[in-house]
Amino acid sequence: MRRVILDYICENDNLRLTDELRFHISKRYYRNLKANNASYYVNGNIYPTYLNVYKGDNIRVEIELEDNPIDWPLIENTCKIEYEDDNYIVVNKPGNLLSIPTKSEPNSVYQQIAYYLKEKNEPMTISLLNRLDKETSGLMVIAKNRLAAYNLQPTHEHMIRKYLCLCEGIFENKEDKIINYIAKDENSNKRYITNKENGKIAISNYKLIREINGNS
Repeated sequence: MRRVILDYICENDNLRLTDELRFHISKRYYRNLKANNASYYVNGNIYPTYLNVYKGDNIRVEIELEDNPIDWPLIENTCKIEYEDDNYIVVNKPGNLLSIPTKSEPNSVYQQIAYYLKEKNEPMTISLLNRLDKETSGLMVIAKNRLAAYNLQPTHEHMIRKYLCLCEGIFENKEDKIINYIAKDENSNKRYITNKENGKIAISNYKLIREINGNS
């Protein structure tokens, strides 16, 4: 299936097409376009990237999208879709559902969205831009293609997650922060708490809303 991933009017003047495209996509994604034999059009005509383009030109890029190989069974969607457009899906994940499957528990949001897109006859080229623990319910942002994933990557890296939870016991401090350093296990997708030298900083700010029967 061919898909138009860029279609816009050039605002710069007298630049090589390859340089003009850098205003809209990353170097990494440009390499991905070349590897996947993207087609470039200027004013409706196929166009080599070494030629110049001019202000007012219509630039379109098409690429052949293939499904990601999925080794897991597809599962009928049960997640509520809160938002969807050509590039992104936002789902409301229920509790007790994994974000991605494991051998011991092959049922996840990833498989459900792949099933949903297959039923719509859309490519299953999805990327989960944030994950939630199995027990946690809430919103997950999913990119439908690589360009959408690359475009939202800076936002994803600075995404703020807010949780509402019930904790056993009474907090001594009603408002504080928890600072940990987290690393990924080389042999699995699991993460663990480590030290500053080996992990990435993870800061959790919490604020007590109310106390109920000895719980917070």
